[in-house]
Amino acid sequence: NWLREGIYRSDAVTTVSPTYAEEVQMPEFGAGLDDVMRDCKHKLVGILNGIDTELFNPETDAFIAAHYNQADFEVGKTRCKADLQAAMDLPQEPDVPLVGFVGRLVDQKGLDILLPAMEALESAGLPIQFALLGTGEPAMEEALKALNSKTRRIRSYVGFNTALAMKIYAGSDMFVMPSAYEPCGLGQMIALRYGSVPVVRAVGGLADTIVDVRSNPTRGNGFLFGEYDSQAVEETLRAAVALYGKSEQWHELIRRGMAEDHSWRPSALAYEELYTRLGSPAATSH
Repeated sequence: NWLREGIYRSDAVTTVSPTYAEEVQMPEFGAGLDDVMRDCKHKLVGILNGIDTELFNPETDAFIAAHYNQADFEVGKTRCKADLQAAMDLPQEPDVPLVGFVGRLVDQKGLDILLPAMEALESAGLPIQFALLGTGEPAMEEALKALNSKTRRIRSYVGFNTALAMKIYAGSDMFVMPSAYEPCGLGQMIALRYGSVPVVRAVGGLADTIVDVRSNPTRGNGFLFGEYDSQAVEETLRAAVALYGKSEQWHELIRRGMAEDHSWRPSALAYEELYTRLGSPAATSH
């Protein structure tokens, strides 16, 4: 196994988030290499990925209906939400929370627990809308298409569509990522940048970037859940909807998220520090 040999013989091993550096030492996440990861944990370093903040910028994004920033997002996001509802054939309900999803339609991304949660919320009559975009496994694509004909408040687009993806980030009130595992994740960082509150499972980079507002009201930037089941998704979305109804607290939550720096600069500095240390005479002699 060349990867196993490479890990043993390397001077350092990096993963794309600190939490994933811990997770790969466990059988559940180690893909058969958890033993070597545990043996080499002394040289295992987790450094978060970043996003291109010039490309993902609600002040300049050419795909969205209105531009906005942290200081004046309310009007801009209202227009973007109406535009997304029109694009996805959702009812024009400005006061109903809209949840977005953009990702590959595979088991890793948690569609098997998200879809039952959406249907349960719809059946319970909770005022909530969903806009989903992705492509992947045929069975999941068909499941999403089937939902389009069942309800007016769940709409999906099966395929790759950059313009629609950006409309979802800008027009959604919440962004859901119920991942089975997520080494880093970029969707939650993009969502924060566009003022869409992440609702995510506490794994990998999701756990490193999202602080649950329920447990930390002053630093929280989203909602976390731990169990990998549809009930956990449903309950957490219900909590997010409840806070959405408190506009002042919700707007403060958005502002905090939009103010965060998830650019590549902190990541690049961390890699530079690591490589500088590895290239030092002390590291070489060791």
